[in-house]
Amino acid sequence: MSLSGEQQWTPPFLVDDIGEVDLKYSSSKYGRSIIFRVRVALSGATIFLTVTRYGGPAPYRLENHTSELFVAKQLDSANLEE
Repeated sequence: MSLSGEQQWTPPFLVDDIGEVDLKYSSSKYGRSIIFRVRVALSGATIFLTVTRYGGPAPYRLENHTSELFVAKQLDSANLEE
């Protein structure tokens, strides 16, 4: 994948985390952000990455417009008590 111009990506992710991860790409050339979904799969000793353009709205977005520190974390819902 080759992209030109001034760009900004989300922070890196661990390729050995099997599953899906969403990456945000911002470009001054296009004046907007694009979300890519990366599917990481393991077959034997080979890791496969499938990159597709995410067509829906952003999966989530948190913005802090205050002067206070904001901390958020995601919990595995399987570990939550009912």
